[in-house]
Amino acid sequence: MYNGFGSSYRTFCLNYLLVSLAIQLLLFVTDQAGACPLIAQANEAKWETLKNIPRQRLRAQTLTTAEKGQTRQWQVIPLQVDPVDEKGVLQFPQGAELTAVMSSAIQKRDRISLRAEDFGPQWTSKDPWPCAAKEMIEVRSRDAIDRYAYLMACDETKDVAAPSPVAHRTTHDLAGHRVMAPLFTYNYVPDNQLVFTTIDLNPNDAAKKFPIASKADLTMRGDIKGFFNVLFDSSDVTSELHNVRPGPLGMMGQLSFFLSLLFFKIDMQAETTVTFYRDAVHLPLAMTFPIDVNKRVNPSTGILFTWQDNPKELTWTVDDSMIPKLNAEKIKEGPEALAGEGLKFCQFGNCVYRMKGRMRDHDFAMTFHVPQEKVEKGFYPMFVEDAAQSFSDLGWGQAFQKEPHRVGTYLEVSGLSRGVHNYDLWMQISEPNKSLSEICPRKMAASNKIISPKHGGVNHGVSH
Repeated sequence: MYNGFGSSYRTFCLNYLLVSLAIQLLLFVTDQAGACPLIAQANEAKWETLKNIPRQRLRAQTLTTAEKGQTRQWQVIPLQVDPVDEKGVLQFPQGAELTAVMSSAIQKRDRISLRAEDFGPQWTSKDPWPCAAKEMIEVRSRDAIDRYAYLMACDETKDVAAPSPVAHRTTHDLAGHRVMAPLFTYNYVPDNQLVFTTIDLNPNDAAKKFPIASKADLTMRGDIKGFFNVLFDSSDVTSELHNVRPGPLGMMGQLSFFLSLLFFKIDMQAETTVTFYRDAVHLPLAMTFPIDVNKRVNPSTGILFTWQDNPKELTWTVDDSMIPKLNAEKIKEGPEALAGEGLKFCQFGNCVYRMKGRMRDHDFAMTFHVPQEKVEKGFYPMFVEDAAQSFSDLGWGQAFQKEPHRVGTYLEVSGLSRGVHNYDLWMQISEPNKSLSEICPRKMAASNKIISPKHGGVNHGVSH
């Protein structure tokens, strides 16, 4: 949808700029990295010990609790090791290449994922030594006090620990256009898998599913200085999930994006990833701008992602202490004026914004992580209480029909410069009658230590 000129030359220029701006504004899913998984790079977990271990031999174990006088036993817990390239992007080798990659040594950028809920008591010298391992790494989550897990490579010629069990299976139903996890089902548009038809809560005690959100829509608008406005919606973009790889903790896949314009399908050449966990979805997002947008566009240039709410079932708790609400007048003042509100949510270079709701016995949350340097340019999520009203307030016209209970988030991009601009989105669903107090992803504590039996437990020759 656009306003243009009649001459063939100007039409050519218009089409070129439409493609360029759409590529600039489109959301890309890229990789970095209710319960959250604990995610760390291998070099955060005592790289000196891990670097010579084949990926497929790494095990995670915990100790069971035991009655007084009884011996505690080791048990294997789910562990996921995902190869990452030198740029920090998850890799998706296939067939024989996958076998070779998993047989090769762990690299310092590899992503290690665990569930802190599976952790157990701390090992002592009175406990048995696991699986003839030469040494093990004690790890814990920053927010899980007195709960530990141990990474090790078992001696294959002696006592080999079983592979990590697939205890939290998430599956992709390609024919049904859905991803099914134990706590939720993500139903997507067949030709645009970033846009959902519904996200359903899966109660543990009922076959019936309850929609948390439905009818998602993505709208992108550019107000180009001295020229024309462009407006794209979900119908102009297609995406495809492929190379799906299930793992013990989550299902990952690559996403390819295409822009549909003037009856052509334009390959965006963007290979990106998404990860579905048992109770969470991770979408590391980015936008790539080949030009200095702050010099080419006016305020009210940005991305509006909306969905139909379910007020009968879901009650949102959204206030100014968690995420700013969209303020069209402040947006029109420009990025510098807008930045002040966003910076209230920043600490140590990272800014966190959160929407939280309650549905039946479950908490639901959306959490955004944005680098502070981007927020200083007015780039951060704002909560949209009424999509149709916000669309009008921003000066975008009346593209939305007046739909009740359509909410969402808005990102203003008019203050950004040339380059790649990243942020992370986590969607979480809690276990029944549990709260979502922690922020995804969980981080590994810095006090990890290497333990060996010949030093009475702790290998004092290695420090963190």
